[in-house]
Amino acid sequence: MTSALRLAAVASAIALAASIYLALPPAGYVIGSPIEVDGWVITARGVVEAKYLKLRSCCGLTFYRAEKGFKFVLVNLEAVNAGGDYGELFRARGFRLITDRGAYPRARLAELKPIPVEALSGEVLAEFVEFSELPDACVIAPGESIRGDLIFVVPAAERPSMLEFEVAGFGVVRIGLEGGYSPA
Repeated sequence: MTSALRLAAVASAIALAASIYLALPPAGYVIGSPIEVDGWVITARGVVEAKYLKLRSCCGLTFYRAEKGFKFVLVNLEAVNAGGDYGELFRARGFRLITDRGAYPRARLAELKPIPVEALSGEVLAEFVEFSELPDACVIAPGESIRGDLIFVVPAAERPSMLEFEVAGFGVVRIGLEGGYSPA
């Protein structure tokens, strides 16, 4: 393939990604503002990029590295049971991170490959971001909350712009991430 053909293919892919991005409806909410949905108050608290992650746990020895050319994006989400019913199940699903070039599904902790302890370096220990994964489903007492991180793996050059997810019985929620963003 000639360099002109490669350049044309790359330009075509970028144009397609941009058209998908521009076709999305605007975010209905912004980071930091509470969203009342089906007896819950949901707030996206922050967005952080990282090359290395460390699981917040009792032992604290589990680290993860983004694959070459990629980065982790963590979106910290809080959900408060404001509905008054004990044992109400928080039911949000289909989390997607929309960037300036594409859309990416939520990554699960079980999908990430830990760094072996013997491979830990000074760089990892100096640059890691600690996280606690938001559970898929949980039962929370009235007035209580749960807070955790949604993990996304995206190409390193892309910038997060919107979080999109579905809440059972409500529909799709879109949160603009500009302003709450901490680049790596």
